[in-house]
Amino acid sequence: MALMLTNYIEYKNLNLPISVTPYGFVDEVEVSSWALEAVRKCRTLGIVSGKSGGLYDPKATATRAEVATVFARLIERVAP
Repeated sequence: MALMLTNYIEYKNLNLPISVTPYGFVDEVEVSSWALEAVRKCRTLGIVSGKSGGLYDPKATATRAEVATVFARLIERVAP
């Protein structure tokens, strides 16, 4: 999902402000190498915040609520 979001952001040439201090997720080593940059970018832009305990949980399936939250954050940053 993070890769799709960053591809969309780049495709639309959106210039989103950095909203959080970048830091890695505790389980970042479990993120596939092809998705890691996108996960970090979504984190830095404040679109993805992860789960409690600093987890990203890359092997889990996102719930409807989590997906809705991610898209709501993206929309808020595109059209404040």
